[in-house]
Amino acid sequence: MKRGMLTIDQLKARCVVDQASHCWLWQGATSGGQPKLWTLDYGRIEKRVMPGPLAAWHISRQAPPLDGHLVFRCCGNRLCLNPAHLREMASRAAIGLHIRRARSLVGTHVQVRRQNIRAAWAARGMVPTPLEVVRAIRAAPKQVTGRSLARQFGLSDQTVSRIRRGQGRLEVE
Repeated sequence: MKRGMLTIDQLKARCVVDQASHCWLWQGATSGGQPKLWTLDYGRIEKRVMPGPLAAWHISRQAPPLDGHLVFRCCGNRLCLNPAHLREMASRAAIGLHIRRARSLVGTHVQVRRQNIRAAWAARGMVPTPLEVVRAIRAAPKQVTGRSLARQFGLSDQTVSRIRRGQGRLEVE
C-alpha cells in the first residue's frame, strides 16, 4: 500500500462534506487547528507533510502553485480542503484584500456555522433563549442575584451565569 494522499477520491474519503457550505471538512491529522497531509509535492518531486490547502492544491491540480504564490481557502473554514474553495495569490496583502472584498470570514462561513448550530439545537430539542430575555438579564444590576433572575425568567442558574458573562448566546438579529 502506498503511503500518502494522491487522488481527489482519497482526499474526499477522509473528509466530511458540509451540505450547506460544500466544504470538505478534514477528519485527519491537524497541527494548530490546520490540516496536515502527507502527499506528493510536485514542486520538489518528493513526498512530504504539507499544510492542508497546499496539499489539496497539489492533489487536485497535480502541479505546484505559481512561483512565489500562496494558496488559501476563500471560504474561510480552517478545516476545508475542497479544491473548488482554493485560490492562489501573489502575497498575503492580496489574500487579505480578497477576503475583505468577499467578506468570506465574516459572511458565508459564520452564517453557515450558525445554521449548523441551530440545526444541532433543534435535533437535541433545545430552544434558544429569546433575545429580549438575554438583553434583560444583561441589563440587570449586579446586585440582583443570578438565582433570582433564573427564577424570574424560567432558566437555569448556569444559563443566567453564562448570559451575564457573554457566553453561550448565538446572536441572531
